[in-house]
Amino acid sequence: MRQEELIGQRVRAALSDHRWRQSDLVRATGLDKNTVSAIVNGRQRASDATLGRIEAGLGMTPGTLAAAGEDAPTPGSPNPLADVSDMALLAELGRRLDKASGQRAGQPSRLRPVPSWADPVAARELHEPKGVSEPVGDEDFSQDPDDWPGGTGEN
Repeated sequence: MRQEELIGQRVRAALSDHRWRQSDLVRATGLDKNTVSAIVNGRQRASDATLGRIEAGLGMTPGTLAAAGEDAPTPGSPNPLADVSDMALLAELGRRLDKASGQRAGQPSRLRPVPSWADPVAARELHEPKGVSEPVGDEDFSQDPDDWPGGTGEN
């Protein structure tokens, strides 16, 4: 797909997100309606200044439209992640999230598999001995058949 078509696709998506028509974008940017139409339909290459006006009008981060398609793989190219395990992908995602959040390398990750508000519940579910009654009010009837009224589970 050509750069102009990718930019047009992104502008159309942004217009749809805003529930705007091209006329709304014309008013927000002050651009000519024919120019907006040609860009939205991928028929015209826009200058950086024009893209900047469209981005500003749509509330987009500057440079978003100019970067359209730069990260897209070329058609027919192999997927570089095809042979990577799920665990390796999750580990890399954790490293990138830590980096983005300002976490220093070597420190324990602030990412947790269980949110802190759920720790007591998760601890009880993970370390609950089978057959031991839970305190009144903490029963988990939906998960432990031995706790069901009428005791349908086996001991």
